[in-house]
Amino acid sequence: MANPLSTKKIQSKKIVHNKKPGGLLDQWNLVRAATQDDRLSRGDIAVLVAILRRYWPKFGNGWASIDMLVEMSGMSRRQIVRVLPSLQDAGYVEVLTKGRCGRATVFLPNFSLGYRFSDIHGTETNDNSLGDTDGTELTVLGDIDGSYQPARVDSQPVGLPCLPVVSGLAVAST
Repeated sequence: MANPLSTKKIQSKKIVHNKKPGGLLDQWNLVRAATQDDRLSRGDIAVLVAILRRYWPKFGNGWASIDMLVEMSGMSRRQIVRVLPSLQDAGYVEVLTKGRCGRATVFLPNFSLGYRFSDIHGTETNDNSLGDTDGTELTVLGDIDGSYQPARVDSQPVGLPCLPVVSGLAVAST
């Protein structure tokens, strides 16, 4: 009879997952970078979001025709034609295959730009990749042996309200 606590089979079947770019976090970071970029208009961002909605992580690119971008972004065909070169010049998307009659344009979003842009603007991330940590960093209050004491900033005792004094008696505040 086999030992039910044996881990030989479990250890031999380790699955290695390679992270492909283009997940929801990558898409969010790219849109976030685009919203902070002064070179892009709201229309540019709307078209970028429409392209990202048509992104297929399985294939690593997004397929969208001009008519589909018109419908998804709410802009005119003329505006879409003007927006696409500005997204390419800013480096947010690359056109792999230009669309023809009956064929969609194949776009390649530049997901690395989202992370570089957030790094430039001071976003700190932990090794656990849980997101922004601004304002949540822990400060060390003392050494291991307890020899370091932080300086007290306020002169009033913590938790006691300041009560007015009338004729030597403290008046309860309401």
